[in-house]
Amino acid sequence: MKTISQYLTYNGQCKEAMTFYKSCFGGELNLMTFGQSPLAAQIPDDKIDWVMHSNLTIDGDIFLRASDNEGSNPFILGNNISLFVECNSDEELDDLFEKLSESGKVIMPVEQQFWGSRLGMLLDKFGVNWMLIYEKENVT
Repeated sequence: MKTISQYLTYNGQCKEAMTFYKSCFGGELNLMTFGQSPLAAQIPDDKIDWVMHSNLTIDGDIFLRASDNEGSNPFILGNNISLFVECNSDEELDDLFEKLSESGKVIMPVEQQFWGSRLGMLLDKFGVNWMLIYEKENVT
């Protein structure tokens, strides 16, 4: 495993929140909206400007990641924090995903993403949200 960190999810306030965190911590903020992604045609008009992915980088390291919830997993205050695991290989990702999802709920199966990474999301049997990713190159 490379790292484990937090990933925040918002209900339309991601850009505002991440801009606030940048004003507190400094660093460089990167944002991609759903409208800027290949998924734009699948997103309702009222969510097209919502954030698909963002990260706040400080001193070259990703400090905080976040996005808006477009609806794949119902937003409930309290379920908006996930543990984000960067894996070292496809095999590690698949193994961890299988183990963590046992008796839990798969939110998004592990799939190849348009930006080049493989990503899967799940809720484990203890109610903890997990996001697992494998990036052959650092693209986030």
